[in-house]
Amino acid sequence: MSNRLTTLRVPGGIALWVAALLPAALLVGLCPARLSAQAIERTVEFRDGTVLKVKLPNRTLAWKRVYPNGAVEDAPVALDQVALLRIVDTPATEQAEAIRRLVLQLADDNYHRREQAQAELLLSGRKFRGILKQSREDATDFEQRWRLDEILKALHEGTALLESDFDALTLASGAEVLQGEAANFELTADYRGQPITLTRENVRALRQGDPGVALAIDPTASSAERIDDDDRNFPDDVVRIDFDQGPRGESLDVGQDIGKVYVAKGCTMRSLIDGAIVSVEQYNVGGRSGGRCAATHEPLYQGEIEIRFCLPGNENAPAGVTSVGCYVSFISPGGTGLQAYDVLNRLITEVKTVNSSRDFLGIKSERRIAYVRLVPYPEIDKDYAFDDLTFDPPRPLAEAGVPDRYSVVLTSGERMSCQALDNVNGAAVLKNVSVGLDELQLPLDELAVIVPPQHEADALSPALERCNVRLLDGSILRAMGGEGLKCVRFPELAFDVNQIVALWGAKTQVVEPKEELMELPFLVQGDNRRRPLRDLKLGPRWVESESLTADDNQTYETSPVIWLQNPTERAATDGLLRLASGDELVLKERDGFVLQSWSAEGVAIAHGDKAWTIPLAEVSTLVFPR
Repeated sequence: MSNRLTTLRVPGGIALWVAALLPAALLVGLCPARLSAQAIERTVEFRDGTVLKVKLPNRTLAWKRVYPNGAVEDAPVALDQVALLRIVDTPATEQAEAIRRLVLQLADDNYHRREQAQAELLLSGRKFRGILKQSREDATDFEQRWRLDEILKALHEGTALLESDFDALTLASGAEVLQGEAANFELTADYRGQPITLTRENVRALRQGDPGVALAIDPTASSAERIDDDDRNFPDDVVRIDFDQGPRGESLDVGQDIGKVYVAKGCTMRSLIDGAIVSVEQYNVGGRSGGRCAATHEPLYQGEIEIRFCLPGNENAPAGVTSVGCYVSFISPGGTGLQAYDVLNRLITEVKTVNSSRDFLGIKSERRIAYVRLVPYPEIDKDYAFDDLTFDPPRPLAEAGVPDRYSVVLTSGERMSCQALDNVNGAAVLKNVSVGLDELQLPLDELAVIVPPQHEADALSPALERCNVRLLDGSILRAMGGEGLKCVRFPELAFDVNQIVALWGAKTQVVEPKEELMELPFLVQGDNRRRPLRDLKLGPRWVESESLTADDNQTYETSPVIWLQNPTERAATDGLLRLASGDELVLKERDGFVLQSWSAEGVAIAHGDKAWTIPLAEVSTLVFPR
């Protein structure tokens, strides 16, 4: 049967291409789901962060190619030919129809409605300039034509399509990425013998390949490096934010809070100054795009800014990237830094400005970056602005949680959330699962990560001199001074200098050394110089050493990083139990902390002849030993 194309004319003179003689099923998105021998496997990324590998019937996707002039061309494709399908919130044809309605509204009898239509077209008309130009030619109303002229003058002449405006389709043949629309569909897929429903409303992407799991504690994913603004450092589908406009082409005002404006791109921003916001400013940083920049607004250009990554369109679905960078200006060498953190709030690395006036701060990390911070060093330079924020498309983070629900990650990389979770008769039982299943049972050996609903950690007594202690096995515990150095959460555990790899204050940042440490022990001074400590001992308020003087007025609470031994590399089979208090317990099959069991009641662990059951309300993340 041939797929003959027929041209129709619609008001405004826009050509719509529709397929004639196509099977009726193609015109409703996807054929009714019924698995057969032709079932195919695809990984589905849901909008809520769920990632599953499912079986699908090999039906035909009613794909529509959509052009800037509003033309639509039917181009159906079999699902087994789809390598990657990314779906935006609003279908392209609905976007085009909204533009046409606004064009008609320019000739409305009501003046205020005409003004409103013009304002909205200035925000959203960029991607359909072809509609505006054709409507301008066809307009018979003088004011409507005049307003269209004004709109077209105001819109920048540049790329017709903006990133993430339309659905994107990549074929298995490796052809170009097609911009368009996956027609509304409802498809029943099979997941472990149970049916789940896939719709345009709940699916963000469908792709070939396995989900893959990337753990922040993975010892093989530890390297990080500085990168420059070179296209080779970023993937082809890189995300770039230039702050000249919002993600949909909307204009942004100076002083407007843009903290959540770019959620559609996959990030949020906030100033770490109480009461301050991040906004666009009328200053050219001098990066790729020029134009406006972003900075803290009042106090202008000051304070730390935190940029967190999320799944595009869902600020409540934490995600991570492997490459990120931006241009900064108003700077001096060493005066501004870019810090990258993982999902466990650990500093991966920091890069600082080396140039004056303008510089590019970029980081590439094997460990996924959950968020970055732009940090000014006021003693050198307190002002900065940034532009051209660049990063690879954010992907789900294994150890990230979902508010009010359990997050579960499997060894296959699949991820889901549920209302209740328990260990029953040697199987993990999930209730009210995110994909619409009432109950799902999973073998225990398939569990990789459990993230319980998050709770606020209990405040520790300010009278305690607290610090962080890293042990030989890699565990990081909160400790307090006094008669010896003891663990706050497990006071039965006390430490001596032979058990400690490093210690640092409660608010001190520590970066993993990249080479073997020499002349141990030593402390790291503010300028990163190493100061050897002879005859080191643990005192009641801070360490004691012949090398310290009366001017070294520190406590465990304020201590700089002190390295006592070279850190040992974690084994690939190690697990991790992270508590809401910030303690990180490395779990091993034997020796050190050992996972004994878990259930809805809590996590049972042991250390030597000591044992504890930790309520799930205190657990931030449980990564099972592999």
